[in-house]
Amino acid sequence: MNGKTCLLLILALLLFLSGCVSDTGRESSTLIKDVGSNSTNTSDNQTETEIIERPDNSIFLQSGFCACKAGKPAILGQCGTFCAGKDESDQNTTLYLEAKLGEEILLNSEFGNLYNWCNKAVTNSNSDSQTSCANPQCVFRLTDSDGDSVDLDLSNLKSTSNKFEVILNSDVEFDKTYIGKIVENQCSQSKSDSIQLRRISSFDDPGTLSPLKVDPVSGYSCLTRDARVDGASNTIFYDTGFKLHFYYIDFNQPPVIPANIKNVFCHDIARYGSIDNISYPRLELNPGAFNVWSVTDSRFYDIKIDPELGDVNGKIDIHDTIDTIIKQNGYSSGLTFNLFYELKWSNFPSEASGDSNSANSGQAPLGYIMAPFIDPSTNRSFCPKFADYTDPERSPAIQAMKDVVGVDTEGLYLGVKEPEAAVIEGELLIAPDDYIIVNETLLKQIWFYFQNEQAIAPTSLTEGTKTLHFYWPPNTASPYIRNSDQKLYTVRHPSQISNNNGSSGTFSTIQVPHDKKFACAPAGE
Repeated sequence: MNGKTCLLLILALLLFLSGCVSDTGRESSTLIKDVGSNSTNTSDNQTETEIIERPDNSIFLQSGFCACKAGKPAILGQCGTFCAGKDESDQNTTLYLEAKLGEEILLNSEFGNLYNWCNKAVTNSNSDSQTSCANPQCVFRLTDSDGDSVDLDLSNLKSTSNKFEVILNSDVEFDKTYIGKIVENQCSQSKSDSIQLRRISSFDDPGTLSPLKVDPVSGYSCLTRDARVDGASNTIFYDTGFKLHFYYIDFNQPPVIPANIKNVFCHDIARYGSIDNISYPRLELNPGAFNVWSVTDSRFYDIKIDPELGDVNGKIDIHDTIDTIIKQNGYSSGLTFNLFYELKWSNFPSEASGDSNSANSGQAPLGYIMAPFIDPSTNRSFCPKFADYTDPERSPAIQAMKDVVGVDTEGLYLGVKEPEAAVIEGELLIAPDDYIIVNETLLKQIWFYFQNEQAIAPTSLTEGTKTLHFYWPPNTASPYIRNSDQKLYTVRHPSQISNNNGSSGTFSTIQVPHDKKFACAPAGE
């Protein structure tokens, strides 16, 4: 065989092998493409299988969803205003939601909206198999903490909007927390992200079921001085002074002392000079002396419309809320007494105003405090802790406080300063009355009673049978030895005070507890 013949045979062999590879490739090729992409041109004997995926986790349920019945909220959440605009005659419990869609849906010409995602007949791919889904169906699935699910109807979806509504039927239990999501239930089991909701049996604004806002109260002192003018030199002398205590919240800080007032100061004049300034800290400032429930919490106002009276009912709304919770817990009668009352205290010395009718000289609201409870088995007063809210042996009112109070509380006590006087140039000067508020945590470290001229710490038994005292400013390291700068105060219940002069406050008339606490308030750190 010559060289030319060999070359021809080689070329023929290559052409044959090339044809075999090309034919095999055409017979076995299968094209899988994304929906909406341009088709690839193929020869007549090519086949094409189009697999359309229903995007998973590309639907995002928005926050701010609400459920309403008869114009009132039906789930926990800030829905009062939203539901007030709904039909009051509608007895369905309707959940209102909105979905945002991811790019896998929005940019897909087969879908583009929630309705198509739920109803479009597509072919789904599942590993090595392909399944046709001619009749997809979406449900709104609620799953509880035990893993039990309720599927709710979603047949009312619209192609013009991604907002939708779900009727919460009787299978959705009250006071149970659910995780909710959209699920395509027939073929793919593709789903949205999830939300959490809790259906409530009382149709109050769910904001009433969140813990009440707490404000810290700051204490400070002012010094009132007796001025004496020397006739020969026309010089003013201040021979003595007496301290008074005042309280305020940051929401209503005290004003400065006017420059023309010389006999009262509430700042460190040795450091800053005699002229007061808003930037100067108050004298002996004690931030967070105790806590109160905030006057800015709307539940301490009578705002909510009474469904029977059609108007406000003369009670602050927090009392209405607790009354409703008590009845929901199965008791025939609700709240039978006022649990909260307002605490007012002078936040500014009246002598400094120059006008006894000035608003600055009056008592300012600090916040709300709670009446102490009496344990019927011991007749001793106590302030509830969180464990009491879940104790079935406690009163219905305490059990109802779990969601709206939700914090440990402690007692507040009133201290009355011992009488003070001074003799100036033969004239007797009587100090004005002075009162301070001390929280239970601090007071129980420093209080005592006198026996045989000795200061003795009370026990749980003797605290209700002795007159108790403490020295102020406090010294917890050595509470029973009086320092030169300390004054003696006596623990008194407000009902035991004969007048409200000086820097005292106003209090509700309640039963005198065994240890003379006048209130319960949110416990400090």
